[in-house]
Amino acid sequence: MNMTKNIIDKINQVVKNKIETESQVVYIFIQCIKCLDDEDDSYPIIRLFRNWVAHNKLSHSSTRHKQSSAEYRLDSFYKFFLKQKHGGMFEFMDEGFTLFKDLKDELLTFFKENEIDTDFIQNRDEWGHFVQILYEILKDVPLESNGEIKTFSFSDNVIKHDGYFAISFKISFANGVTKDFTMHIHTILGCR
Repeated sequence: MNMTKNIIDKINQVVKNKIETESQVVYIFIQCIKCLDDEDDSYPIIRLFRNWVAHNKLSHSSTRHKQSSAEYRLDSFYKFFLKQKHGGMFEFMDEGFTLFKDLKDELLTFFKENEIDTDFIQNRDEWGHFVQILYEILKDVPLESNGEIKTFSFSDNVIKHDGYFAISFKISFANGVTKDFTMHIHTILGCR
């Protein structure tokens, strides 16, 4: 059995059972990256999240893959932010902050290409639970940049009301301004 097949089997063992712990979420990201060639720039979002869950902070120097870097993602986010002159927050969050939707799309593609069970990604409740666990990991790890957005960090504030929930995050800009945002779960899950 070759190494990649062995890794795929290990990922399948984890995802076929209910994902309940932070260690399972981290394990999935670490194992996915083991399947990729280090020189390959595919799956930048999976690489970003692997780096994000595996470090105590994530900055521009944390990766050699440009599109997987915190600085690249924060610069892209800032460019979108500048374009939104009159757009409402719903529009901003739907179109500008798509990391979780992008992660869902990339994981689905990666899993299908490698014949890994995709049920937890395609099941809304299971994907939501996975994202909640991932959020618990990420709120301890700020993204840092030397660009116009200095830091991006999730906060402890999870709002639950009538079966829905939203998460909060904070952005500190280079000009010293700090803003708090809240994102509804539908945007996080990549669906409405």
